[in-house]
Amino acid sequence: MIAEVVISPPAVTTTAPTMNPEPSAVGVPTVASASTAGGVGPITCSIDHGDGSGALAGTVAGGTCTGPGHSYAAAGKYFVKATVRDAGGAIAQASSAHTVTPTVKTTLQYTGQTQGAGDSVAASAVLTAGNGEPLPRRTVTFGLAGQTVQAVTDELGRAATTITVPNHGRSQTIEVTYAGTAGYAPSSTSAVINWGGPKR
Repeated sequence: MIAEVVISPPAVTTTAPTMNPEPSAVGVPTVASASTAGGVGPITCSIDHGDGSGALAGTVAGGTCTGPGHSYAAAGKYFVKATVRDAGGAIAQASSAHTVTPTVKTTLQYTGQTQGAGDSVAASAVLTAGNGEPLPRRTVTFGLAGQTVQAVTDELGRAATTITVPNHGRSQTIEVTYAGTAGYAPSSTSAVINWGGPKR
């Protein structure tokens, strides 16, 4: 008599999720991923980001569970949980801590010319973080009388360009804005371009 041997597949397993980026900043998307093995396919997974948003469906490919991009609304430490389920209903879970840092406040200061008469003036502004550190390689937008011009900050945080001042015989307001980037809050400022007389 030949005995029947039944070989069961290995139990489904998952590693603790890793986050990219780690840490992340408030409002900046981060993605969780975890390695999974074993179990009876197909394998499904979900990620709970630990902030009350609940378990969000992920995708499993090549032995990796990848969650959707997720942004946190507040700074702090969160425990992110990966849950993997196989076709037989077996479940594996693992958690890890993720740190979310506050969004850095930024400041714009207009440093360009404030006098014009139907010609171009040199418009410039300095972008700094809340601690006064210059922010290079950021795009700053200058707006005046329907015109929009962009410039990128240098290593000193200074963005410079030229912009035409319409000869309307009145003062014009130049609006300067920074839209914000990953981990850095938007900021804005304005200045009055006076009409007539020499530039200064």
